[in-house]
Amino acid sequence: ELIKTFDSINFALERMSDSFIVASDSIVFLRRITTAYGADLVTTTNRYIKFLAAAKQSNITLRDTQRIFESVTKASGVLGLKTDELRGIYLALEQMLSKGKVTTEELRRQLG
Repeated sequence: ELIKTFDSINFALERMSDSFIVASDSIVFLRRITTAYGADLVTTTNRYIKFLAAAKQSNITLRDTQRIFESVTKASGVLGLKTDELRGIYLALEQMLSKGKVTTEELRRQLG
């Protein structure tokens, strides 16, 4: 089951990335931040793929996408958030990115 999960994740990550090299770099990035901040690798990678898709739609660079994603992951680690709470934060950010604009009210409602 775990092998199937990671095969599926790798496939999705390769499709979302512009090249195999970018996908490989993303895997290294995700392993680094999950280890550093104590996040679950599978959950974080799945959310990253969706976050990456939303960021691409909003014309955010890969570097900025990774900075934002890492900052949120780091903050959740510092705050000791559970996996479900972190998943909700990622989902809120994905929805905001998909809309193309962020308002203060939406930040409060989504991330509150």
